[in-house]
Amino acid sequence: MVPEWLDLQTRLYTLQPDLFDRPGKGKKGRGAAPGQSEDPEAAKIQRKIAKIERDVLFERREAEYIWKDKLEELRKDAAFQRQASDRKKQQDAPPVQEEEEEEEEQDLNLTVPSLEEMDGGLLGDMFQAEPEDGSILGLPPPVVEAAVTIRDFGKFTGLSPRRILEETCKARDSACKIVFQDISASSHQNRKAVEVRWSKPQEEPFLLAVDAVTHKSNAFATFVSMDALATPDSQQAEGYVSTLALFIISPQNSKEGKAFLRLPAVWRDLWTEFSNLKKTQEDEIDKGVVKDLKRLVQENQGSFEDDVVLLDNFRKRNGVGSKPGSPHRGPHRDVGHIDQDEQLREAWAAKSSTPSFHRMMQGRKNLPIWNFKDDILNTLETHRALIICSETGSGKSTQIPSYILEHEMLQGRPCKVYVTEPRRISAISLARRVSEELGESKNDVGTTRSLVGFAVRLESKISSTTRLVYA
Repeated sequence: MVPEWLDLQTRLYTLQPDLFDRPGKGKKGRGAAPGQSEDPEAAKIQRKIAKIERDVLFERREAEYIWKDKLEELRKDAAFQRQASDRKKQQDAPPVQEEEEEEEEQDLNLTVPSLEEMDGGLLGDMFQAEPEDGSILGLPPPVVEAAVTIRDFGKFTGLSPRRILEETCKARDSACKIVFQDISASSHQNRKAVEVRWSKPQEEPFLLAVDAVTHKSNAFATFVSMDALATPDSQQAEGYVSTLALFIISPQNSKEGKAFLRLPAVWRDLWTEFSNLKKTQEDEIDKGVVKDLKRLVQENQGSFEDDVVLLDNFRKRNGVGSKPGSPHRGPHRDVGHIDQDEQLREAWAAKSSTPSFHRMMQGRKNLPIWNFKDDILNTLETHRALIICSETGSGKSTQIPSYILEHEMLQGRPCKVYVTEPRRISAISLARRVSEELGESKNDVGTTRSLVGFAVRLESKISSTTRLVYA
């Protein structure tokens, strides 16, 4: 409704500008709502305007706020046309009237701004507030691109994104400044730029990369410019840059991140588009970090002894470095590794042959998780991660770590299983329970006689033979 109302007001001003130049009453004064016109065509337009204003969905305050700026532009355009018309008459007039016309031109120049002054008023009033500072980001004027993509968001009602952006920024920093600039190359390709300047440093936002748009941010400012993207009208261009700037400066997990709920539906859809784009770019960054970490691990990979020290590092300290690229795993392992495999098998065979182990095994077989033991172990052979969901008491925390430990030791593969628990008492009690199920004595947890230990805050019971740790 607001765009239609503005269009009707513009047509009415074109037909009878004197209706808007009459001195008004009250606080609005000059430029307030026009009186009734005697012209039939103008009266018809006034009836359409009145019908829109009576609609309960019509945003009067927002419409009058936009119309105030537009009316000033229309008056300046009309003044410029009158000035050009008077100059033309002056050139065509007889020489006798030369002096009188010069006086009229001087009087006209006192009230009507020149073309240069009007360009500054239309585009540079807000930017001339701090001419000595310029852009905090040190950005050059936006460059007009040859190929421009036009995107039509259609008509919308409700609060404008610019107003929501201004309210959000003022709520965070009352001294901040929001500067808009029109960089349109033509009337049918509308583009705008916006810069949010903070009076105090803020947390630097995520550098979101959007196609055909320039985005620069630091602790004191955020700049957004539509470079190769345009909209059919200036209101859509203003809404686009305002929504993008609001998305950039608003943390997603804070109260400011809910500001998009006040936006009209079309701009909420655009917000969702930016959110998906940000998630994709963050995932790409995370993948790059993981890739770099893998590369660093491969470059510095060495064999571990009890998962604590690197043998290669100790060999280098003693001056006996291993040959680069020498394998530590595979079929060509040395005799020491073969002996270690046999020791692991023998250790588990001795542990599982005790009467207490077989007695506890009868109770373990009654748990629901026992029927899925083979499925879990087979899946872990081919997958790096496995998610198991089951009811409380089914044996997730006690049985699955024991299955993995038994399977690895029977295969002769050295391993350590770590189980994390949210509470200190849970880690200690689970470690003691699993130790008893393996046939160990009650006080053997964390000693060389046990395969199970725990490590919690201010207390740790782990030995060189510990293979299952609850932490």
